[in-house]
Amino acid sequence: MGSGNWIALVVVAALMFAAYGWRIRSEELPLIDTFGEEYTAYQRRTNRLVPLVY
Repeated sequence: MGSGNWIALVVVAALMFAAYGWRIRSEELPLIDTFGEEYTAYQRRTNRLVPLVY
């Protein structure tokens, strides 16, 4: 990102977002298996990564 290239910034941001999405999903699956409906109810009322966005 230090290169000043906006395309590189967009590509890196997209890759980071995809990596975080994969990581969040891989951590949520065992939580759903363990806590079931209680955790899915928690998911519905909270955001995953960015408050008020995602």
